[in-house]
Amino acid sequence: MSPAPGTTETVPLTATAIDELLAGTGNAESEIANSSYRAYFSNVLNITPQLMALVSLRADYFDSKGEKSADDDDFDQFAVSPKFGLVYQPVPDKVSLFANYMNAFINVAPQQVFDEGGEYLRTQSFKPEHANQLEFGVKAEVLSNRLFATLSLYNIKVSDRVYPDPVNINNSVQGGAVRSQGFEVDIQAHPVEGLNVLAGYSYNQIETVEGNFNVNNLTDEVYYTGYWSVNPQRPRNFVGGVAYKF
Repeated sequence: MSPAPGTTETVPLTATAIDELLAGTGNAESEIANSSYRAYFSNVLNITPQLMALVSLRADYFDSKGEKSADDDDFDQFAVSPKFGLVYQPVPDKVSLFANYMNAFINVAPQQVFDEGGEYLRTQSFKPEHANQLEFGVKAEVLSNRLFATLSLYNIKVSDRVYPDPVNINNSVQGGAVRSQGFEVDIQAHPVEGLNVLAGYSYNQIETVEGNFNVNNLTDEVYYTGYWSVNPQRPRNFVGGVAYKF
């Protein structure tokens, strides 16, 4: 008896049967080579009894040969990621003011690129995504060490983000940027022996400042995806998010 329309005939669960079933679906072979080397240095300097400084440096060398069969996606980078921090105690061992700056990056794995019809085109390499962070705050220990409070404000920008190509959903492009900024408050209280009270509040605002990361299907095209079925995709739609943490 033939299988019902729209279904696939069952086959034995063996390697040979599965290979024969998938023989006509095609494949994409790639060979990618990446290497990474790094060194790290860090030191804390006691400038005065009330002023301390943190200095650290991370050096990275990333070498991506990309897809060995392609000559246009090789990429290598030498980057230095510094970190600086200052702590000043206007009231020794009671009140501390702090500030720090941090630069960092992560390497993005190469991705296979397909055309709008799903045909394999190439393997694309990307530059690392970079992040810069600034933070300021104050820490206090008062009431005979029965109350501890921390307030910090921060601003983080991540650049060179990889995001979906608005023209071809099977491709990715680089150049997006996201900014995250907000503040955090933490309080720990020990009013009496054996009783601990913890409280905290944080506020974070994230926005896309470069790239296309809050609208999907920007040009409102009608398109379908699927292999053995035809699946209509959503028209132009906007993406947003709200989070509450308690």
